[in-house]
Amino acid sequence: MMMLDRVNDPFQIDRVACFGRTMSEYVEMFNLDLEALKGTSILDCASGPASFAAEAQKKDIKVVACDPIYSKEIDDIMERAQHDIPACIRETQRHRDLFVRENNEEDVNFLNEKLRALRLFVTDYKKMDACRRYVPAAFPHLPFFDDGFDMVVCGNLLFLYSDVESGGILENSHFDYLFHHRAIHEMLRIARKEVRIYPVVGPNKERHPFIEELLEDKSFFPYDMQFESVAMKDIKGATQMLRIFKRGI
Repeated sequence: MMMLDRVNDPFQIDRVACFGRTMSEYVEMFNLDLEALKGTSILDCASGPASFAAEAQKKDIKVVACDPIYSKEIDDIMERAQHDIPACIRETQRHRDLFVRENNEEDVNFLNEKLRALRLFVTDYKKMDACRRYVPAAFPHLPFFDDGFDMVVCGNLLFLYSDVESGGILENSHFDYLFHHRAIHEMLRIARKEVRIYPVVGPNKERHPFIEELLEDKSFFPYDMQFESVAMKDIKGATQMLRIFKRGI
């Protein structure tokens, strides 16, 4: 979610929202080729009540989702999601200039998609083997082996939830540059091939200021970074993802 750059009328959200996406949205956020990904493994960081892991297994793609919220009981997760999803949509209605959706009908469709993702997530989470797909964990230290997954993705957390003064949407956020530095290195440790992050813009619809710091950070010089246009249409200006490749793969 985004925030207006008008100080007196912010996009009001005071925590990381419990807000999940569908597999089709993951395809659009990260330019995923589902056919090409068959038989591969993906780690989805800070996935919340998303249905990506549940839907991907049916496509012969191994997706493990990690999020600190998985340490809670499923009823608590549902309660928080059922509060946060409509609350976020109400805020988007107050700030139409930040989002692609233009009317209430589109908002209702968006809400229904989020609730569908939640239902699919809950059904899958309750299964006996759910512990293999849903791991309670938080940046900057994740409980996975080096090169444990072909790809690691992170959507709607990094950059977005940084402090307002640094270009994000949260007041007093602890997601500073050092947090991003450590989180991205942790994803690179775990990824065998590449990391994909979406979005890369701040409230002014331009690339987040941390991006320039990343590009100049010598600790990332061993990797290839590139920006790639995506099909996702939600936040205005959020038309790219960041791809970070391990060289020699």
